[in-house]
Amino acid sequence: MVSRVKSNASERSLMIDGINKVGVVGLGVMGFDIAFLYAMRGCRTFVYDAAKVAMDSLPGRSEQTIERLKKRKRISDDEIESVRNGLIGAIGLKELAKMDLVTEAVSESAKTKLAVYEALREAGFAGILTTNTSSLARSFLLAGGVPDRSKFALTHFFNPVLYTQMVEVVKGDMETTNFDTMVSFLKRLGRTRRNQRYIGLRFQQHSHVLRRHGASAGSMWSAHRGR
Repeated sequence: MVSRVKSNASERSLMIDGINKVGVVGLGVMGFDIAFLYAMRGCRTFVYDAAKVAMDSLPGRSEQTIERLKKRKRISDDEIESVRNGLIGAIGLKELAKMDLVTEAVSESAKTKLAVYEALREAGFAGILTTNTSSLARSFLLAGGVPDRSKFALTHFFNPVLYTQMVEVVKGDMETTNFDTMVSFLKRLGRTRRNQRYIGLRFQQHSHVLRRHGASAGSMWSAHRGR
């Protein structure tokens, strides 16, 4: 049976520009930290990994991460409560079908990622889908016609997610309203816009970088075109 982080009766959640419940698929280092960040910022976050050991270890990993952030004074009491109440182990991918946004963070294998997209589609998922990848082009993942391109983007979080406040977003031909909703969500996570310039990175279509240099420094949004 899947372990869950227990929520209290109030089951508090934060509506962020149309995004209330979110999901994360894949609980490796990146996937877990992304899910933890979502929950810490007040979103009810349902997570799933095909490996039973990853699901069983979810509560323990959450508490270890809380303690580590507390020692560094990087998490508030309210955020701790948000994680404990809002980071929830899903029984299967079908449970993520009701999410407003799902971030896929499985291994850098197109075959594995596409299998997740197909399973979500079969489950009836109709929300915004993002993939955490640094090596696969958006057009390549769309080639099979599985994700809805109007609701699909690359969101490459930089490691370590809970310390380095940078995420690169590849928009491509994602529908503008969906893109704006997703960007608003990312800004509420602490990824904000300061100025704009062009830089050269290697993603296929238009992409955007949201960056904050430390707690007291400014943040930067950069748009660029690559391969």
